[in-house]
Amino acid sequence: MQQNRILNNAYTLEKKIGRTHLGDVYLGKTLGTECKVRVNMLTDLDDVDDESIARFMQQADLLRSLKHVNLWCAIDSGKDGDTYFFVTQYEPCISLDKYLAKVGTVDERQALKYALKIADVLNYIWGERKLVHRNLKPQNIFVTRKNDVRLTGFDIVKLTSGNAISLTGAGYTLGTPEYMSPEQIRATESLDFRSDLFSLGVVVYETLVGTPPISDDVPLMVIHRQCEEIPPSACERNPGVSAECSAVVDKMLAKDPNDRYQTWVDFIDAASDVLDQRHGKKPLRMPPKPVPKKKSRPVQVHEFSPHSRAVAIVEWICTIPASPLKIIAITSIILNILTTVIIIILLRG
Repeated sequence: MQQNRILNNAYTLEKKIGRTHLGDVYLGKTLGTECKVRVNMLTDLDDVDDESIARFMQQADLLRSLKHVNLWCAIDSGKDGDTYFFVTQYEPCISLDKYLAKVGTVDERQALKYALKIADVLNYIWGERKLVHRNLKPQNIFVTRKNDVRLTGFDIVKLTSGNAISLTGAGYTLGTPEYMSPEQIRATESLDFRSDLFSLGVVVYETLVGTPPISDDVPLMVIHRQCEEIPPSACERNPGVSAECSAVVDKMLAKDPNDRYQTWVDFIDAASDVLDQRHGKKPLRMPPKPVPKKKSRPVQVHEFSPHSRAVAIVEWICTIPASPLKIIAITSIILNILTTVIIIILLRG
């Protein structure tokens, strides 16, 4: 039991908040300042092989060197007695798998926003260090109270440049079959960022549909189907998903890496287009241009003299065909003339 333990004379462990492949995660506080931190611990060293220890400390070193808003960067690491540890920033959050267990699915707009933020992290680690995460899954993505996301789970990261840790450790799991790309399953030596792109596609699919595209109770069947079976598009399993979004996810899930997006920027642009067109300011399809209204000719206003006014009235009467309307018009004019004459006589008298 690690609760209330003072670690390395710097941190108080308050409660266990999670578990990873390589150990437990505790909520802790710094001594003195009482700042909350996330403490990752590798204990029970009698049951841990040297490779696992090396991977744990590699993760700590990586997180000390990487700086990204959607990562919890490591602020300390070391060994205290029989415990290896590293400390990262802390935020109140929930893992994506637990979040999906509560809500079922995430709407397309939010799913794409999550995906774009994780893609930005993966683009950063690939561009900076040529790292392949290899362990993308909802358990390693956390949703904060501000509806932002954080990526964790760097314990089996592959270094494609420099010194990489051997992958021959006995019984070591190199990923979760439902989220592994076909080339990761086949342990392809030339694994690159496109494997992570596939895994992110599985995560996006699951956020939209509620389940991964390929799942089975038998892990070996998952492995076989992941390499061979084309899953139904997300929009087929959830009518609320647009065809445009499904097309982006389908491209991410292509079995051949060459059929996927060939850079992270390509994916980010494609997903951003769908997000903007369907949920942002840009319309999905440009609306037809409005038919311009015919400009009406301006009404010309003329100043009529009494003579011209009389002529205009007579011309207007002449245009009216013989009908009761014409008789009424003439009668009205005569009455108006008589009324005007009477008024003039009275005024003069």
